[in-house]
Amino acid sequence: MQLPLTLLLLLLGIFLLHTCTVSSAPLESASVKIDLIAKMNQIRAKWAKSNNVTNMWKLENDKDLEAKAKQIFKETGCDGMRPGDNYRAFPFLSDVYGDQYESVLFAALAELEKFAFKKGVQVLRNMELNTGFALELSNALQKKVGCTVGQCKGWHVDPRDDRRLPWSFSMFCIIGPQTRLLADDQPGPEFLWYGTEKGEPGTKCGEDGVGDEEGLCVAK
Repeated sequence: MQLPLTLLLLLLGIFLLHTCTVSSAPLESASVKIDLIAKMNQIRAKWAKSNNVTNMWKLENDKDLEAKAKQIFKETGCDGMRPGDNYRAFPFLSDVYGDQYESVLFAALAELEKFAFKKGVQVLRNMELNTGFALELSNALQKKVGCTVGQCKGWHVDPRDDRRLPWSFSMFCIIGPQTRLLADDQPGPEFLWYGTEKGEPGTKCGEDGVGDEEGLCVAK
């Protein structure tokens, strides 16, 4: 699926400069939270089925992470997208491209496959130091998430032709408890994600989990 150039460049970390304006507000509506996390779990279920991930956990809203997300965004704004002791941070929902954000995992990886494998790993390693954007949803062992309304708007420069391109996201989220994105060993030819095990989705959830009808792991 074709992903708009502006968003794809941002997701792959190909930018030099950016500015942003920020705002923050609580997600007061329970239905909004439910819809938001349902969208994330749809992406995770699709990812698990497409990549034969047997231990992908269903995300649950966590009030502590939600409060943490609000605090981080209030203090650091768009610059707060960095890993913590038991979480990783990422923006969610693009105001510019709307529902096309859902296809980001697959489009971004397809673009990375055009690189030499080692170059693709290097790009992902650099992203892991800060945020993997939508790729954060590929970590099978993440179990909880908390979000706040966090409007990040700005621009970045495409180093290939020096064009200024706008970007915009409407949610700031932190996901836990894992702090890693990629596995240590990357023999190729495909990228290996931290904690991911291959097999029929939802069939290897550990002693405390069981697979649901979507192939995601849930607590027993």
